[in-house]
Amino acid sequence: MEEKQSYSKSFFYFLKEQVFDILSLLRKEIFPPFQDSFRSVYSNVWLSFALIIGFGIRSYYLSQPMRYDESVTFLEFVNGNLQSLFYYPYPNNHVLHTLFVKFVTLVLGANPISIRLTAFLAGIGCIPLIFSLCRQQKQSGIFAALAISVFPYLVFYSTNARGYTLLVLLTLLLTSVGPQAVKTPSNAGAILISLIASLGILTMPSMLYPIAGLYFWLVISLLIHKRDFKIIFYKFIIPCGLFTGIFSLILYTPVMIASHGIETIINNSYLKPQEWSEFLRQLDPHIKSTLSDIFRDIPGFLIFYFTILVLIGIFNYIKKRDLSSLLLLPSMLLGSAIVLFLQHQIPFERTWIFIIPFIILVADAGFTLIIEYLSPRMNRYLMLVTFLAAMIFTRSLISSNTIARYPDTGIFSEAPIAAKFLKSKITKKQPKFVFESKTPATEPILFYLWYYGVPIEFADNNSLHSNTIYIVEKSHYSLKDMTDKPVIKIFTIDDMEVYQGEGTE
Repeated sequence: MEEKQSYSKSFFYFLKEQVFDILSLLRKEIFPPFQDSFRSVYSNVWLSFALIIGFGIRSYYLSQPMRYDESVTFLEFVNGNLQSLFYYPYPNNHVLHTLFVKFVTLVLGANPISIRLTAFLAGIGCIPLIFSLCRQQKQSGIFAALAISVFPYLVFYSTNARGYTLLVLLTLLLTSVGPQAVKTPSNAGAILISLIASLGILTMPSMLYPIAGLYFWLVISLLIHKRDFKIIFYKFIIPCGLFTGIFSLILYTPVMIASHGIETIINNSYLKPQEWSEFLRQLDPHIKSTLSDIFRDIPGFLIFYFTILVLIGIFNYIKKRDLSSLLLLPSMLLGSAIVLFLQHQIPFERTWIFIIPFIILVADAGFTLIIEYLSPRMNRYLMLVTFLAAMIFTRSLISSNTIARYPDTGIFSEAPIAAKFLKSKITKKQPKFVFESKTPATEPILFYLWYYGVPIEFADNNSLHSNTIYIVEKSHYSLKDMTDKPVIKIFTIDDMEVYQGEGTE
């Protein structure tokens, strides 16, 4: 008994010591570089402009019709009991994001804007975070902040109630905190890094890709700064790996309880390894498709300018002999590739969204080198032109409503219209609607029916109800794919047709 008490006291003192060490680390190593990033009034003015642009364009797209994935997330996981928040039948539940959405909707009520607020704020938060990261690497940060604020792919996922921008935010935070936390490898630094990493894993398991890249980069950075490998191994590699695993296990414990085990987390159909021949066959098209998705709707001349800046940025790192910064992007790519090949399963293209800020980071290094060679007057002109270009690009994206038409995560813009039409059909004789099957088009409609307070239920496929509803998305499937029962068409608009079981008044 005394021995157990002794162990408990020792463990308590160990935890207490680590908490004090982490607080000391934050105060002495983490916060000062972050605060120093915002000491330049001139740079802060341009950062403010970037934040205004980023806030403006994201606000415009915040009220676009709910999509398939975010509708499923809300209806199945957010809008339920405590257990549903942690239920993980498939990767659609980005748990940490789901928890934030639940909190926000409890406070503000559930509507498309409040449901998307977590992703929106995470997207906005990426702007000052990448600015700070650039400043810590002795770069301008202004180009990076403006680029992040208007990058279409990032704008889209900032207005989509999924965990992708939260993952990007945590990845940038880990990149910013990591080098400061491991200047002198310690348990406190490893715990802090592991906490951020495990929160990313709780958001979605694909956080393992950036974690692998960043941990690899941190080890290389320590070796570049001539840290003894034995110290790196025992004070960083082992503790970080151990703590990341322990914290992730603790955070996923409610998920495993709610999901009745770990099987759906580690062995779902989206994670099962493919045959090597199939994996390798799909790899090249996947890379091309990912690049096409990420850089879509960015004019060719801007991509060319961006590419030139990346090349100049690489030259700038070499010129300054800044090997640590030079190897950040390659480390991210190599670490991610290692995880990808170990898993040998082609992921969704959007999985690689976390790479975008690191490409922009290199481009900002190129921009920084250019302004170093310009006179103060020309420097101001270049800043003004860059800002105006961001404004013009923003206006173009808004006027064309381009981002709202992205097919990613399932688009069905007619959903609110269909829901309002069905609501108008509710009568005493027909107090509710029955849906026979779920389709990508159905889920957004179900969300809006819930939002408008329309009762719904799902029918047995072998039965016919006069109030059974069939939603047809003409560009993807036909009525014959859903039923061969007698129906009548009750509504049609654009890409949508709505049918109802025959016999309805």
